[in-house]
Amino acid sequence: MAIFETPSQSKTLLDDTETLICTLENAQNINKHTEYILRVQRGPCKDNQWHVSRRYSDFAALHSTLQCSGIELPLPPKKLIGNMQPSFIAERQIALQTYINEILNHHILALSLQVRLFLDPTNYSMALAEQALQTISIALRGDGRYELKGPLPAIGWRIRKHYFLVTDVESRTNCILSWQTYGPDRYLSDKDLQTTFKSLQNVTHPHIDEILALHNLDTGAYAVRKIHEKGSIRDMLYGTEYSRSYLSKYGNPKIRRPFTMGQMVHYGYQILLALKFLHDKGVPYGLFILFSVPFSSKTRQLIG
Repeated sequence: MAIFETPSQSKTLLDDTETLICTLENAQNINKHTEYILRVQRGPCKDNQWHVSRRYSDFAALHSTLQCSGIELPLPPKKLIGNMQPSFIAERQIALQTYINEILNHHILALSLQVRLFLDPTNYSMALAEQALQTISIALRGDGRYELKGPLPAIGWRIRKHYFLVTDVESRTNCILSWQTYGPDRYLSDKDLQTTFKSLQNVTHPHIDEILALHNLDTGAYAVRKIHEKGSIRDMLYGTEYSRSYLSKYGNPKIRRPFTMGQMVHYGYQILLALKFLHDKGVPYGLFILFSVPFSSKTRQLIG
């Protein structure tokens, strides 16, 4: 399939990484409570705008879901008396604008499902996790090689990427399964995807983690890998467990364990060998693998 061929109509047209801009335009009293009118813009195009109505309690609920990040956010306090006075509403509107600006200034928070759902409820839903669980349950029943144990928290930053704990039926060992729906840049047919996946599974190198299974479905693809308790390089640098949620691991970490110069040279050399191998094989790669791909068993032994 030519790379510029018309993409499949089943692809997702929404880019979850586009910047959101939010402005509190107004406030109105409805049924003895105040609703704030938010104008939200996606990306640089002013034509891509919409309005969302939120109460103070909605801001408080959002704040509660973001507290696991450890990032201090300036949510104005709740007021029980005099909260309908125009002067107070105007003051709170300014404070809530400061609050939402602070959230969007933190890249890790701006990309989270919680914030996207708050600002763009039409395109985002908490049901994404339930849909992923249903899809993987059906897929694994048909595959027969792995048994689904249950979902893992959002250990990665991608909104539409979900993680599950599975067990190899034969060896009875636990593995991690990652499920990702197709994004806006899918231009390969199912046949080409299957060919590509087979090629990736055949990639063998001592410093590249083995892919145990890799399958494409109608709406996305899933991969199965071994569980590495030490997690990714980023997990090790932040001194955190791989199984914790992304926000709690990287939002405002209390512990950082930088590598020594010797470790950086040693592991950097291994990474460069892996990248050179991929380059020689004509396999595209990106520097994101430094933080997202688990160490191979050999590398983990060297670290331990």
